[in-house]
Amino acid sequence: MSISSTILLNLHRLSPEDQKKVAEYVETLVASTPRRPRKSAMGMFAHHAVDMPLEMFQEARREMWADFPRDLSNDCGIVQE
Repeated sequence: MSISSTILLNLHRLSPEDQKKVAEYVETLVASTPRRPRKSAMGMFAHHAVDMPLEMFQEARREMWADFPRDLSNDCGIVQE
């Protein structure tokens, strides 16, 4: 049985007042836990050393989106007035 299952099983056995105390305690634990900073996308791919000129990037983007429908109203059932 997982820890979360055990906690939930025991939580259901408590009175509503004690359940509220547990919820408040969990909130204080969550609030006191330091958050790790997110890595930037630039840093995640820096080790690949990709050096692509802007023109190549723009051309690849144009090719990728060339077949994307410009008018989505017919495909999605959206009615434009």
